Amino acid sequence: MPLQPQLISLLGEVRAFSRKIQRAARMRTRQAGRMGDDVPTHATCLVKLFDDALVQSSGREQIICLAAAVELGVLRWHHLSHCAGTAGETSDRALRALYWATSTRWHRANASQRMPEPLRPRSPAGNPKLCEHCQTLRLDCRRYSPHAAMKGLHEIFGMNTEVGLRQQFRCEACDVLWVRRMPTHEPFATWSVVPAGTL
Repeated sequence: MPLQPQLISLLGEVRAFSRKIQRAARMRTRQAGRMGDDVPTHATCLVKLFDDALVQSSGREQIICLAAAVELGVLRWHHLSHCAGTAGETSDRALRALYWATSTRWHRANASQRMPEPLRPRSPAGNPKLCEHCQTLRLDCRRYSPHAAMKGLHEIFGMNTEVGLRQQFRCEACDVLWVRRMPTHEPFATWSVVPAGTL
């Protein structure tokens, strides 16, 4: 089945879930006011309702809930990380696409506050001579696996919520150092040559 009709159907479910959660948040706010309790803000109620819904749901419902949270502007980092396993385990292409779009939308919205300045090389780096396999990797830099002549340096330097996992590899054929990054918000790896003088 083509992906677009499935996505349109999913977006309809996301909007319906958004309306349901908004009604529940308004009701909760009104009830707190009638009971004389401290009246929580609408956004606070939404976050709490999404927290509960994400923990109690699984599979398709969980991804729909996640997309509704980003639609209403109350998605938090822990929501994304909670649903990453669900998205990775499903064979439904439309659900994976919805998770990826949700994650990308959230990261772009938060990029101005979350993303550090890119690192600049400290010294001019010449173009290293790459072997044929490294040239292929440079052209296909979104794949996960290193080529056969690359050895991991077993030095994983940093898992953080903004950047993800990074690991160094050295090609034994051309002696070029590479870094593989696994961004937390994308289903792909990215490879880059480490310029001389930056380590």
